[in-house]
Amino acid sequence: MDINQAKDSVISAGKKLLESGLIARTWGNVSCRLSDHQFVITPSGRPYETLTPNEIVSVNIIDCGFEGAIEPSSEKGVHAVIYGQRSDINFIIHTHQLYASAVSPLQTDIPVTSPTAAAMIGDRVICAPYALPGTKTITQTFAASLARSTGKAFLMAYHGAICFGKNYEETFQVAALLEKVCKDFIKHRYLRLSGQKEFDCDRMRAFYVSKSAGVKSLPCSGLKRPLYNSERSGEQIILYLNGTAAQPFPDGEQKLIRFDITVDNDLRPYNLPAEAAVHRE
Repeated sequence: MDINQAKDSVISAGKKLLESGLIARTWGNVSCRLSDHQFVITPSGRPYETLTPNEIVSVNIIDCGFEGAIEPSSEKGVHAVIYGQRSDINFIIHTHQLYASAVSPLQTDIPVTSPTAAAMIGDRVICAPYALPGTKTITQTFAASLARSTGKAFLMAYHGAICFGKNYEETFQVAALLEKVCKDFIKHRYLRLSGQKEFDCDRMRAFYVSKSAGVKSLPCSGLKRPLYNSERSGEQIILYLNGTAAQPFPDGEQKLIRFDITVDNDLRPYNLPAEAAVHRE
């Protein structure tokens, strides 16, 4: 592919990842194959909204050497492995999409029961073992997982997902199908574990909180609030009560609660909801 066209498609994909909620901030990465020896990839730590073609980095598939002074994504090695092992693949996105990310800590392969989805992403979504991002270990562990399947969607334990295809359009279709597969997996797992006959988001949420927070039971009626968002601040957790998809970490002290991270401290002095224990764990 022409390098200018490839860089434009990577920039467009980065913006689409943000718009579709498949990533947040500067997380995730995108690449496009140029040839059997080279691909272009998003740079490390730069916002997708303002990316320019000059910031998209050319990387060698064989040794991950790159051109210019701008550092490519730290996950360039994983992309290189995919391009090296799969000649049918020309586009890759690493996402932190919601349901795939939620399933990934289970560190288990996910069966694909839908024939339509299986035809596109494979009959099983392989979960690669966890390794620190940007290390040789994550490249090696993913290479071993890649060899186990001819599918186009993989989970990365505690790290989201990586999806790929013959082009930009197919790759995003793979990501969408993966999200549906993982959502269905969560739904059916909940029904099996809870003994419920019908799926209900509020009941699943109450069941999850009761198990995770050590609470024997929570009422299932009236539980309409989300599990909230949080971030670490030194030895404290900031719990955001009014986060939205557009603004997950809103400004304003009235919209957040701070409490200690230390697990042997009692949460009661803070008068916190049960969900706070989930975040602290």
